[in-house]
Amino acid sequence: MIVVVGLNHETAPVAVREALAFPKERLPEVLAHVREDTGLGEAMILSTCNRVEVYGRSTDSSVDAVAAFLAHSHSRTVEEIAPHLYRLEGEAAVRHAFRVAASLDSMVMGERRSSGR
Repeated sequence: MIVVVGLNHETAPVAVREALAFPKERLPEVLAHVREDTGLGEAMILSTCNRVEVYGRSTDSSVDAVAAFLAHSHSRTVEEIAPHLYRLEGEAAVRHAFRVAASLDSMVMGERRSSGR
């Protein structure tokens, strides 16, 4: 089953999004821990100025473990960040991933992504 746990510009104010963002330099380290700590078979982290999301493949529902991982990775409690999180599983998670990839879930619909060039 595919799972997504995260927050974005619609669910969290800027201060919360900034507090939970992963710096680019920490991503390799964080990815190494997310699978261990959550039981995800595969994982991906999307961390931008407007969203922080953990995508994963799980044999059981691990959305609570992923929420706990996000909280603990930033020295927060689950209760502190829970009101801002969405937790999606299965078809809803896949649908969300496609909406994000197509920029349909951006602050500005159809917003172009920077290619980094």
